[in-house]
Formats: sequence, structure tokens, C-alpha cells
Amino acid sequence: MVGLTIGFIGFTIVGTISHEAGHYIVAKYYGFDATIHYGYTDFGKMPTHYRQNAEAIKALRDKYKLIKKRGEHYFLADSVDFPEKPYYETLVQQQQQTLFPIHLGGPVQTMMTGTIGWGLLILNRQWWRGQKTLSVAVWLIIFVALFWLRQSFNFVMAIYAMLMKGEWSSRMDEVKIANDLQLWPATISLITGLAGLYVLAFISLRVVPKTQRLTFLVSGLVGGLLGFWIWLGWLGPKLMP
Repeated sequence: MVGLTIGFIGFTIVGTISHEAGHYIVAKYYGFDATIHYGYTDFGKMPTHYRQNAEAIKALRDKYKLIKKRGEHYFLADSVDFPEKPYYETLVQQQQQTLFPIHLGGPVQTMMTGTIGWGLLILNRQWWRGQKTLSVAVWLIIFVALFWLRQSFNFVMAIYAMLMKGEWSSRMDEVKIANDLQLWPATISLITGLAGLYVLAFISLRVVPKTQRLTFLVSGLVGGLLGFWIWLGWLGPKLMP
């Protein structure tokens, strides 16, 4: 149990950093002076075209007193009209064309990594089928597949935020992506969160032997929570402030 718990702690930390690396790579591609920190990516200095776009949008919002609707995202009701509305909508669309792939970068990296791990388990059933105990190599692949659990965890936290604050948290990538696509804010969180639970169920009920199942689940819960606390609450801010 100790070994599995340590494994979950380690992969929680690795998963967090690699997730931010997804944002970082896309942001750098679009010309941002991005840097990775322990639990977030700082976009840094904006490229000239994006800065000018953002300044123009802000000027119009201030000029016409446009209402802030969902977190950091602005929406115009059909009844709202003003002389420069077509120009404003063009600016917003241009901004979203840059922000959308950046928002997408982290979750895509996480889900692609998890899918690779899950695919390896599916394609190589002989590694785990009928086994009473799993090898270290198979456990490592399981940890990779469980990158998908970030999606489920975020969905649970989004529901918690909704119950506590009455709105979906605009800080979560999945909510930002849904807003970029003009979908119900919880759409992406719901779909990917359920997918993560499916991967967990498959691994728990099909891959992990019955003799190790309880140990696996307890270690995952303890190790995952400890991993988040160790990295986001203690070690991460010291090593990658």
C-alpha cells in the first residue's frame, strides 16, 4: 500500500506539471512570454497583436458599459446594441481564436496522456488478465491512464463551486473552453469527467485484481489528496513559485 500511495503522490505532481506544460507550449507558439509555475501558467508579456486587441476590447467595454456576465467572460444579450457592435464582436472573436487553443492545451495534454495509458492496457490484456498481482510496469501504465482522473476531480470541484457560490468556476479550463464554444458552462466538465470515471471503473473492476482492489482505491484516494497538498500547498510554491 505504501508503494502505491507514493506512486499516486508522484504521478499527481507529474500530472500537474505536465498539464501546465500543455498550456505553456501553446502559449509560446502564439508568441506569449509564458512561464510554468507550480500550479498555473503565467502568459507573461503579450504579443503586440494580442495586446492591441485586448486594449481595444477593454476600451469598448468601458465606453458602452457592457455587463460582465460569467466570471471573466463577457456576453452580449440580443437586446444589447450599440454603434460599434460588429467591430466589437470581431475583436472578441479574434481574441477567442488565440485563447481557445491555449485553454485547450492543458486538458488535451492530460487526456492524451491518459488515453495512451488506457490504450496500452486495452491492447495488451495479457499483461493483467488473470493475474493475482500486477507488475511494477503495469502499475506505471495504470498511473498514466489515470491522468484522466483530473477531469473527474475538476468536475466534482466545479459542482462544489456551483453549490457554494451559485455559479460555475470560470478559473477551470473546462469551463473556459465551454464558454469559448458558447456552450453550457459545465458541458466539457461533464463529458470529460464522466469519461474519467469510466476509465477509473474499467481499471478498478477489470485490470486490478480483486486481492489488490481495496488497496488500490484507498492508496489512490490518500495518495491523490496528499499529492495535491504536498505540491500545491507546500513543495510546489517553494520549487516553482
